[in-house]
Amino acid sequence: MAKTTRTSFNEQVGKGGLPPLAYRFAPRLKLGKASGGKAPFPTCSFQVSSRYQRVRESLPSMLNQTHIIVCLLAMSCLPISAQTKFDLARFERARVLKAADQYLNEQPITVTATSSPRSAGGLHDFFSEGDYWWPDPQNPDGPYIQRDGMTNPNNFVDHRKYLMRLSVQLPALVAAWKLTGDERYARHAVKHLRAWFIDEKTKMNPSLRYAQAIHGRFTGRGIGIIDTIHLVEAARAI
Repeated sequence: MAKTTRTSFNEQVGKGGLPPLAYRFAPRLKLGKASGGKAPFPTCSFQVSSRYQRVRESLPSMLNQTHIIVCLLAMSCLPISAQTKFDLARFERARVLKAADQYLNEQPITVTATSSPRSAGGLHDFFSEGDYWWPDPQNPDGPYIQRDGMTNPNNFVDHRKYLMRLSVQLPALVAAWKLTGDERYARHAVKHLRAWFIDEKTKMNPSLRYAQAIHGRFTGRGIGIIDTIHLVEAARAI
């Protein structure tokens, strides 16, 4: 049972009365008798629980926290125009231009630059191998065996690297053109696109038939689509 303290009802009323919470935590009133007819009203005694006192003392901090949360929620509902405007172009300009200026001096590299003897495809086919597949020590020329969680450092990854390179350079060049209007950046971005998707000598065939291959087991797997996720960045850039 909570510890209680006895307080005069008239004292509480004289101080402005008890808030509604008082009647929740200490609802019991005990009527007293008037003494000698001097008291205009019967005196009352009142039991205020210590639990109520703790709650009352903690109310200011609770209200402060509530006010902060309400303000944050209200701000999040404001239209963008009413919030502080962040100039992304100004913030990123130096970084983007520095990268784009470097990429102006680098020529496109596509899947035709290198190939693997383990690929069942041709020069224009994207090729990659499953990460966790290794030569079998008991049968070095036979099918690869799996070592889950262990990446084979000798697997062919060149085409992946070239595609990742495109996904970084193309967006930077396009962004630099939008920031400055300098056509050098746009022309070099187009040069990458033509090399990868139009030029008959360097383009990549539009399929992933030989991606995520496993030597001696599969010439390619459907899961190979994960190796070209970087094309999303190229598509967004144009």
